[in-house]
Amino acid sequence: MYKILIVDDDKIIRAGLKVIIESNYDDCEAIIQAANGRIALEILQSDAIDIMITDVRMPVMDGVELIKKVRECSLNVKSIVLSGFDEYKYVRETLKNGACDYLLKPIQNEELLKTLDKVKAEIKSERQMKEQLDSYHWKLNKSLPVLKENFLVNLIKTGSIQVETFLEKQRELGIPDIGSYTMVLISIDDLYKIKMSISANEDASALNMLKYITDSVFSSEGHEETIISIICENRILLMIYTLEEYSSRLHENVIKCLDKVKEKIMHEINFTVSMGVSEVNNYINNAHIAYKQAKLALEKRFYMGKNNIITYNPDVCCYSSAGLGQFKDKMDDLIISVDLGKTSEVKKKSEVIFDEIMKMNLSPDLFRDLLIKLVHIADSVSQEFSNASLGYPSEEFDIVFYIEEINTAAELKKYFADMFVELTERINTERAERSIKIIEIAKEYIRKHYKEDISLKSVADYVHLNPNYFSELFKKQEGKNFMDFIIETKVNEAKRLLCDPSIKVYEVGHLVGYEEPASFNRAFKKLIGVSPSQYRNIVK
Repeated sequence: MYKILIVDDDKIIRAGLKVIIESNYDDCEAIIQAANGRIALEILQSDAIDIMITDVRMPVMDGVELIKKVRECSLNVKSIVLSGFDEYKYVRETLKNGACDYLLKPIQNEELLKTLDKVKAEIKSERQMKEQLDSYHWKLNKSLPVLKENFLVNLIKTGSIQVETFLEKQRELGIPDIGSYTMVLISIDDLYKIKMSISANEDASALNMLKYITDSVFSSEGHEETIISIICENRILLMIYTLEEYSSRLHENVIKCLDKVKEKIMHEINFTVSMGVSEVNNYINNAHIAYKQAKLALEKRFYMGKNNIITYNPDVCCYSSAGLGQFKDKMDDLIISVDLGKTSEVKKKSEVIFDEIMKMNLSPDLFRDLLIKLVHIADSVSQEFSNASLGYPSEEFDIVFYIEEINTAAELKKYFADMFVELTERINTERAERSIKIIEIAKEYIRKHYKEDISLKSVADYVHLNPNYFSELFKKQEGKNFMDFIIETKVNEAKRLLCDPSIKVYEVGHLVGYEEPASFNRAFKKLIGVSPSQYRNIVK
């Protein structure tokens, strides 16, 4: 069942919407009405409303402010906004603050019902998700004592533990004797995308679901292994141990179980995960080393790709180190191409730099740090173009965030190249816009001073450009060179003056800046096709 709140200062509209909804749905528990946002907010704070349909423009409190208040108060309601054709800027503000859809007035019954169906489906899906999560959480809390989790955290943080201390904790927590153990780190692939696409709490719920599935697979009947699992730094950390008589097949059994975890996760929550597995260890005071091995193995996702189970290998997990020095010349060359606006060159050169970094076998963290330094360098070239800057750092376009969060080198390569291409295109766009403005300023200056002895250099100085560059830019923008434009400006003014019979023909040339009548006549005839005297006779 659903509760719906209709908010509009027009009583007839409210009544009409209510009739449409009641006649098409039999699952509405209540349809409540409010004449303005303030009344609606009071209702929302006192009653559990599922769907709110609100007008944008209302007295007392309008729909924009209402949606904002709903968000500030964290009220769980789906909002549909009603607006006129010319009110989209208000609609956009409501969508930024959490409205899920909007309808244009006059409202069509079919569109209203279609939108309500979509919102109800979302509510139904969220209710099912909540029920499932509640079920997972209940089972999780029942099956995994918090003390075991704390024990594992202390084990990997302290670096070592005395055998006597471990045995004491083992008795306290009811942990079976440990013959051998391995550590596993499980990470949801592209977790940053999940965080960006769902509400703030649901990424934690996704981790809880992942933890529950993992626990259920390892604790299912027939498995000899026992696990302690925790959520650690947005990952699942497992300590999987077994009795001494089963130690020889621990690694094989762990890999089989992890394969089942992968399949179940894809089937039940439609995620992929990557897993890092440590070597099998027989000494509990080496737990911190096993944890580090699992972490290093998981880091190999950066090179090997997502949705893999990666076992620690000391040879494979050995990285080199390097700095920016060897990339200086290539980076300078790339920046020149960016500055010149050569998009195709920029893409190729950025990919070459990336491929050379790949060959160095850097650790993922050092690899990312190197890219961030390159971003700093690239950003410097765009500082004079306010709209073209890479935006480091900014809330809307935080390149560093993506460099740190993108899982694999292959994806990061595309992002890195696209980033420089986008920077180049932004600079080109802003430079073109600036060029248009500069030439317009120059033309206006020429129109005001064409009677004076102005030159290419004097106008270029006026717009703060190099004369040669200004000359090329002027011709490219206007389709004619600088001097032709000045002559055209003078001749056009002369045509206007020749229409005034009170001004002598020989005076016109002097008035438009020609000292010699012959020079004026020659320029006029070349452009118009007739002499000034003939032109006057034509326009009499």
